[in-house]
Parts: sequence; structure tokens; C-alpha cells
Amino acid sequence: MVPGAVMGYPDDFETYSEFSPLWWNRDSSPLLVLGPAEAYLLLAEAVLRGWYTGITEKEAYDLAVANAMKQWTLWPRVSGLAPNINTISQADIEKYLASGYPYNTEGSFEERLEQISIQKWVSLIGDSYEIWSNWRRTGYPDFSWKNWEGDQPYPGSVTGGEFFRRMPLPDESASNHENQQEALARQRFPLDVKIKAQADALLGRVWWDKP
Repeated sequence: MVPGAVMGYPDDFETYSEFSPLWWNRDSSPLLVLGPAEAYLLLAEAVLRGWYTGITEKEAYDLAVANAMKQWTLWPRVSGLAPNINTISQADIEKYLASGYPYNTEGSFEERLEQISIQKWVSLIGDSYEIWSNWRRTGYPDFSWKNWEGDQPYPGSVTGGEFFRRMPLPDESASNHENQQEALARQRFPLDVKIKAQADALLGRVWWDKP
């Protein structure tokens, strides 16, 4: 969705999901750079790929999920909003691991990679660049949808409703126009065009984002 201050909100905007103010409370919310949940999920994938043998996939996955659940207790209570009791019981963690979303030890490589990646997506909510990059790297979660009904994409969409794969590059035309255009042309991302013509470029892949 394009910024609302520029294009205005659609009539059905209130039907779309937004971050909870509990998470959005930047004055007192923690900043997690590399927490244990992410570290253990990286280990689980490393074991899956045969790069590490110091722990099993399931052990690393279970520790990641447990730490991911516990980390949400770091967010403070906010008056007037849904209560945050600042505790996750061990019983709740064990119940989720046993019956909610247990690790599929007998699954295929892709099934296990998908499960690890989905947990990374959930546990890293708020770290947008990291989860976006991990989605491009692994392909999971599988967002096989477009954000429209019928033939009409979301109002103002510059990608036709697709999930963009790269960021638009900053405009340096005033100070470095010639060199910038050469670099952009080399990346098949010209900037001297109207914004709607950038859709293909926004859906293009950077060098490490392999199909």
C-alpha cells in the first residue's frame, strides 16, 4: 500500500490488519538485534543442511520456539490496551510444541525448511528487513496470493498486488545523475520513469535472491 498521506486510504481500510499498539509502543519496547530464538532457528537450518552437528534440528527448533514465546514478555503493559501479563508458562510452551506446531522430524527437506522459516517469520515480527530477506532467501512462508479480489489490485499498487522483492533506489539525479543511471540500467532498474513503470523492477531479484 502506498503511504496514506499521499494517496488517501481506501474505503475498506478498517478491515485490514495493523500492528497492535502493544507492539508499536516505541517509547518503552525493547530492541532485539539477534535474540536466542533467531539464533536457534539458524542452528536448526544449519543442522538441516548438514553444516552443524552439535545439536539436533528438533532440539534447536524447540529451544527457538520456547525463546520466541518468552521474548514477547519483554514488551511492557500499556494502560487501556489488551493486557500483557508478562509471563509465558512452561506448560503453555510445552503444549504448543507437543500439539500446536510440533517439529516435523520425518518431513522432507523443503517441509522442514518451511517450518523453520515460518517460525522465523513469526518470531521476528518487527524486524522487517530480516524477515523480508529470509523470505526472499528461502521462499517461505509461501505467499502464493495477490492482494486483490477479482481483477482490481489494491488502490495505488505499483506492483499489481505482488509482494515486492527489492526496494526502490534513492534518487541521486541532482548530484550524480549519469553514474546513477548507468548503475540502474545495469541492474535493469531505471529511475527516470513514472512510478508505475517500476513494477517489474520492484519485483526483480537482487543477485542473491535466487528463484
